[in-house]
Amino acid sequence: MRVTEAGALCSCRWCSETIVGVNKYRLDEQEEVDVLEIDNSRVREQQVARINTIRQSRDSTKVWFSC
Repeated sequence: MRVTEAGALCSCRWCSETIVGVNKYRLDEQEEVDVLEIDNSRVREQQVARINTIRQSRDSTKVWFSC
């Protein structure tokens, strides 16, 4: 079966299925959902700082390098 045929078959099958809240039994009013927003650059900075702290505090003679 070719990719386009498989996609068309899957698409037709999906259109005929009942998906609650998407194509059937929808709410009249949508409930507002709280979304947690994360500042990725801040998280990255915190992780890099934590790694640097660990690297500075460890005994490098006991660290085994595979390189």
